[in-house]
Amino acid sequence: MAEVRWQSGFYAADGLGFLAPTLDRIREEGGRVVALVGSNNGDTLRGDVARLVSLLGIPRPGAHLGVVSFTGAFFHPKTYHLTRRDGSQAAYVGSANLTSAGVGSLHVEAGVLLDTRPLST
Repeated sequence: MAEVRWQSGFYAADGLGFLAPTLDRIREEGGRVVALVGSNNGDTLRGDVARLVSLLGIPRPGAHLGVVSFTGAFFHPKTYHLTRRDGSQAAYVGSANLTSAGVGSLHVEAGVLLDTRPLST
């Protein structure tokens, strides 16, 4: 992977399982990561943010993390976009937050996967 960007309205470190190996590789290779996570109602735990900071290798060039909180509104997007080394791209846009319930089949979620690579036949 060359680059990963995502936004998630709710975030907890227990949802990083599927993403952690990719983030490790990107950090080791000096790739770019841009992440925005919500702290709606202040629900995002300091330890979970610290885990993400560690996984991204912050501070380092190319790694950017924002924690978003609004008064009277929720930060609620769920978009994930990656660019591979070969220049192909993939994205998920849907309802799954980056939490164990959102990505671990504990909630019924909907989404669409987009990929510039052709399907295998």
